[in-house]
Amino acid sequence: MLVAAAPLLAATLTRDPLLVSGLAVAHGLPWLVLTLLAGVLVDRVDRRRLLVVANAARAVAVGLLAVATATGTAGVVVLYVAVFLVGAAETVVDNASLAVLPRLVGRERLDYANGRIFATQSVLNELIGPPVGAALFAVAATAAMATGSAVFAVAAFAMVLLPRRAGRSDVDASGQLTGAGIGAQLVEGLRYFWASRLLRVVAVMAGVGNLFAAATGGVLVLLVTGEFGLSPAQYGVFLAAGAAGGISAGLVSERVVARLGAGPVIFLSIMLPAASYVVFVLSDSAWAGGAALAVH
Repeated sequence: MLVAAAPLLAATLTRDPLLVSGLAVAHGLPWLVLTLLAGVLVDRVDRRRLLVVANAARAVAVGLLAVATATGTAGVVVLYVAVFLVGAAETVVDNASLAVLPRLVGRERLDYANGRIFATQSVLNELIGPPVGAALFAVAATAAMATGSAVFAVAAFAMVLLPRRAGRSDVDASGQLTGAGIGAQLVEGLRYFWASRLLRVVAVMAGVGNLFAAATGGVLVLLVTGEFGLSPAQYGVFLAAGAAGGISAGLVSERVVARLGAGPVIFLSIMLPAASYVVFVLSDSAWAGGAALAVH
């Protein structure tokens, strides 16, 4: 929901592309500076408790943004701070969620469980969430933010219902942290990463791809609500086009990889999004843009 509502709010506060794109920076910055620390915490602290606290923190951050919006005090800086806090909590939630799963389903069911989780995330985060968030924003910006806060609170409560075994981490019976210190674990992780050529190559590929995706996505709301002439509610539907393409590709990916091979598929998955951006340059049609986003 925030994927649509937060950029729309930014676009109502300013039409400066630099300031609007700053929203993407505020959301992505925690992944640069806090991800390693989040990974260490997930290994050392009860994971169920982390999921509860982090989701509650997201609920509070978005709730305060809803209050600021309702009282007319929501400026660009306030929006940046709220989105940064949501992103910071997200680094913990995403890491802990992956670590919790093996405790719940067992190794032999991991592929099945991961598939269901990622499918659910794609449908809710990309297909359903943006249109709902944009529709609520079209009614009132406060409604979109307040609803988002309530959903994060529900997520925190859901994590309380997880079985206790899901939260187990590297903590001994007395509750004291075991193993090396946080700093030593950070260094160990960096050394392991740098020693693996495969991890370095994948990281560079992902980093470059995310750099340019963020550069375009950060100002997409200005293009869609400006040159394309779409309303806030239609902006959410426009974003859902990308999810439709992703879900469709996910359904056939296994067969495509089996036929073409993993290497060619990875190459095409990088080149096709690059080619799709040309459409945004050559056309001012929302339909053409939506089709390009689906290919992306």
